[in-house]
Amino acid sequence: MRIIAGQFKGHTIAAVAGVQTRPTTDRVREAWASSITSIREGGFSGARVLDTFAGSGALGLEAISRGAASAVFVDNSERAVRTIRQNLDTLNISGDKNYRVIKADVLSPAMIRRLDAYGPFDCIFLDPPYDYHPSRIGAFLSTLIDFELLLSGCLVSYERRAVKQPVQNAPGSLDSGETDWPQALKMVYCRQYGIAQIEYYIFERNAS
Repeated sequence: MRIIAGQFKGHTIAAVAGVQTRPTTDRVREAWASSITSIREGGFSGARVLDTFAGSGALGLEAISRGAASAVFVDNSERAVRTIRQNLDTLNISGDKNYRVIKADVLSPAMIRRLDAYGPFDCIFLDPPYDYHPSRIGAFLSTLIDFELLLSGCLVSYERRAVKQPVQNAPGSLDSGETDWPQALKMVYCRQYGIAQIEYYIFERNAS
């Protein structure tokens, strides 16, 4: 894999060894970054980023390369955490305190408490395993909102298995069990790439 654009454009970064992670391809990551740049005023510049289910950290590293001010990487895999640290070292930024790597279950209550020390965030990237039901992700985001870890206007990107005819503001609307998505998160864009679907949301603090 490589960094697509920005300060570290062209730098090669390592993928996580093994089959338990699903790296986002360079092509999809380029489209993802372009979407965020067009949706969020200023793109990644100055953003405080939370990269969850981070794998190799490729999304957060792309954000850093494009001007993010800070990034927190979270993954429950020791291999993934080692790979993220290796990639930070490759880019000669491993000693920067603005970049944190945490080994933890992203969805655990304890993780929320740990994030309280680093938030709130301008951008949140979610790339969970495809077998994670969206209701779990919705509950996690609701908790982040309750703990005031999303800044107003926070952009959330969520990659999941593609569904047919996604309906705005209703992820997985064809599945009746997915009705608990936070109402304060408004879908602004959705794009499919083969079996992958990436949904983009903006947090509206005063939404009812």
